[in-house]
Amino acid sequence: MARRKKSAKPVIVRRPSVQSIVTNICQLVTEQGWQVKLERLFNRPQFCKDHGVAGSLDNVLGFTEHPEKIVYVDYRHNFFDILIHEYLHALYPNLEEDDIEALEEYVMERLTPTQAKRILRATVPALI
Repeated sequence: MARRKKSAKPVIVRRPSVQSIVTNICQLVTEQGWQVKLERLFNRPQFCKDHGVAGSLDNVLGFTEHPEKIVYVDYRHNFFDILIHEYLHALYPNLEEDDIEALEEYVMERLTPTQAKRILRATVPALI
């Protein structure tokens, strides 16, 4: 009897609950001192380059500076989605962009209005 070759299955990593992500985001700004800076980023490649952003710089809508604990968001484009995306970079600095995008989609599909308000309430005092 011939043995079947094992198929390569993707490793399934258990995602944290949306509630735990919301709690961690709120702790970033309320307990860990992260701040949010609203900027015009789109089509400002020099500004992004000056802040060490890598890759294509013409379409940047947000980025995260870890040592300074600052999240930059272009307030003119899908503000809340970008904010969540950048908060996820702050929470998970070692994740690749594709993984952050997948996690952002997971969170945005499941986020309740109450959870969104909680994030916004934590964000407002962190605005600089």
